[in-house]
Amino acid sequence: MIESCRDITERKKAEEAIKASEEKFKTLAEQSPNMIFVNKKGRVVYANKKCVDAMGYKKEEFFSPDFDFLSLISPEHLDLIKANFIRHMKDEDVAPYEYTLVTKEGKSIEIVASTKLIRYDGENAILGILTDITERKKAEEAIRVSREKFEQLFINNPEAAVYMDSGFHILDINPRFTKLFGYSLGEVKGKHINSLVVPEDRVEEAERFDKKASQGETYQEDTVRKRKDGTSFPVSLSAAPIIVETKVAGYVAVYKDISSLKRAEEKLKMTLEKVHVLNEKLGVVGKLTRHDVRNKLSTVLGNAFLARRKVGGDPEGLEHLSEIELAIHQVERIFDFAKTYETLGTKELVHVDVGKIVEKAVSLFSDLHGAIVRNDCHGLTVLADSLLQQLIYNLIHNSLQHGERVSLIGIRYEVEDDGVKLVYEDDGVGIPKAEKEKIFQKGYGKDTGYGLYLIRRMCEVYGWIIKETGKAGKGAQFTMTIPRLNESGQENYSLPQVISELQA
Repeated sequence: MIESCRDITERKKAEEAIKASEEKFKTLAEQSPNMIFVNKKGRVVYANKKCVDAMGYKKEEFFSPDFDFLSLISPEHLDLIKANFIRHMKDEDVAPYEYTLVTKEGKSIEIVASTKLIRYDGENAILGILTDITERKKAEEAIRVSREKFEQLFINNPEAAVYMDSGFHILDINPRFTKLFGYSLGEVKGKHINSLVVPEDRVEEAERFDKKASQGETYQEDTVRKRKDGTSFPVSLSAAPIIVETKVAGYVAVYKDISSLKRAEEKLKMTLEKVHVLNEKLGVVGKLTRHDVRNKLSTVLGNAFLARRKVGGDPEGLEHLSEIELAIHQVERIFDFAKTYETLGTKELVHVDVGKIVEKAVSLFSDLHGAIVRNDCHGLTVLADSLLQQLIYNLIHNSLQHGERVSLIGIRYEVEDDGVKLVYEDDGVGIPKAEKEKIFQKGYGKDTGYGLYLIRRMCEVYGWIIKETGKAGKGAQFTMTIPRLNESGQENYSLPQVISELQA
């Protein structure tokens, strides 16, 4: 009787120890960041909170006799799970493996599973500890896609490309590199890039470039490199460091053969030098020619004056002399045009006060034939040169010569969102609609036919657009549109302070 009581005590102690162990397991499992379950005979008999929350099932659903454990497994991994289950039943160890879970809502969760055969409630069961690696998988996929893109860009780059480690030793080259430099990958892999493509007189320069890249800088330089056969050629070199976790892990360099470009630049340079010399010669010849011809014309005018005294009251003779004098004045104006045209686009553009330019242009006229000039441009400055004065002069001269009944000339400006319009207008006869564009053509119109042509060319140099916007019978109007910025990004104009403040 005493012996029998001792046997029950030992069994009770063992049962209590098992119960305590299971309670300890559950306590630890509930606090685990991983999903933990126990599968006994194909049924889920335990699932921790993390598992329940992640999969979207209630515990009652998990533990139901009708619940199909395999419904949690993505179809493509069912065979793997079944095979590992059999191995466990044979008491074989199974290494951690990856598969995909499917939640109640149909969402996929990538996991790595560690499973082991254990005793649970006195029977064999499988303990599973699942770690969610979905984000890791996404990151790995992103890296894979990025690597593939890099490889495609690298291999298919139309320029010669080389991929190097942090010590500038070659890891890979693309086909264009082989074609340009003559090396195969087998010949260059593991070698320092400078030892292969840098000429002796460029070693210091190459080391300076390497220092830039090693400090995390991206650079582009025109330099000279050499081929396998020793021939040198000009290249445009672009290089960039590959940064991994704030550290330089390697470099990519791209070489563009610019031999053709350099030859073209040299030809252009020689051509420009020839043009410069030719322009210089033409300028000298033009000045000498104009000077000599003006002297001869002065002689002709002087003789025409004397001839008038001789002809006296002969109307026909006086008419011929007037035609001679008119032709001489036209020739002089053509010479003035040629002199101005020679300097077109050669002077630096600076900000000039339009109001003062208008005043100077008006002061060149000894007689305005009774016309009044209203200058409303004071305080407006525009990016132009000294020829702007000639532009205003030509417009006023045209009004006086061809406006027939001009009594008022106005020069003003209008401010718009994207620029300023400089408006010149008179109250003369105006310009017919059919001639509004023709008047800017070279040689068109009365007198020399060069005045308005020169004005449009001046506006083109300034980056302005000029149009005739008046109405026939009510006066001529020339509108010059000045954009806010020129092609170089400079401000084309500045407004008087009062207007600027009102706009602000």
